[in-house]
Amino acid sequence: MRQRFYLASLSPKDFIPPDVILGIGDPLLIVGYPEGFYDDSFNLPIIRQGSVASVFPIPFRDKPFFLADAILHAGTSGSPVVTQPARAYMGFGGVLQDGLYRSYLVGINSGSYGSLNLNTVWFNSMIEQLIK
Repeated sequence: MRQRFYLASLSPKDFIPPDVILGIGDPLLIVGYPEGFYDDSFNLPIIRQGSVASVFPIPFRDKPFFLADAILHAGTSGSPVVTQPARAYMGFGGVLQDGLYRSYLVGINSGSYGSLNLNTVWFNSMIEQLIK
């Protein structure tokens, strides 16, 4: 039995809110076409896993990105990086919410950071600046 897939575009309402705390080691998903590899029967991308490797949302080395620990290949530059926390910690006196399955766009993968299997993920604010 074939399943149906729906494509929905991302917008600023999908950006991670400032009161959701994303910690070091928290999971990330990177959606892309590594080295042109994908499900060519259905034109579906490959999903790779990674984790936050530098303090989010502090700019790494004063640049507008953070680091992700993930094994990625050419073809994933420009890929959306999302998180879907099982638990989201609401900061600034907010409430811990269990069972939250909302996905958030945290940035765009822009490539590897040397030979360390670290990747630079541009913050969402860069997306908005580029569009303007």
